[in-house]
Amino acid sequence: MNLSQRGAAFSMYRKGEKIVDIARQLEIPRTTMQSFVSLHKHDPITDAALVDRHHSGRPRVTSARQDRLLVRTIRKDPTLQTDDVARSISGGEDELVSERRVRRRAAEAGMFHRVMRKSPCIDRTPKASKIGIR
Repeated sequence: MNLSQRGAAFSMYRKGEKIVDIARQLEIPRTTMQSFVSLHKHDPITDAALVDRHHSGRPRVTSARQDRLLVRTIRKDPTLQTDDVARSISGGEDELVSERRVRRRAAEAGMFHRVMRKSPCIDRTPKASKIGIR
């Protein structure tokens, strides 16, 4: 649920509407609405109750700027290998970007690993000149 949906859900619930009706009007799952109401049932209506809470987990090593640079680098030359991209993005010894992280960020941007198709070498010269016959 985004911020506007949370505010609307809060006000509709406080007015006495049913959880099922609120969920149907806001086009969100009923279980999501139930858990939201049970979480904030006794809270006064405040902006703090509507804002996302801090989530656990390791913070990102790369910044949003580095992520954009990484995606731009890959789009500019899709034949680059991940270790080359990682070296170009890394700022120094303290900011090493791993190949795995490059692959993850590329996947988040919708770019996935592809193997280039092998195509036959096309030579436009006549075959007779290759042999040495004139």
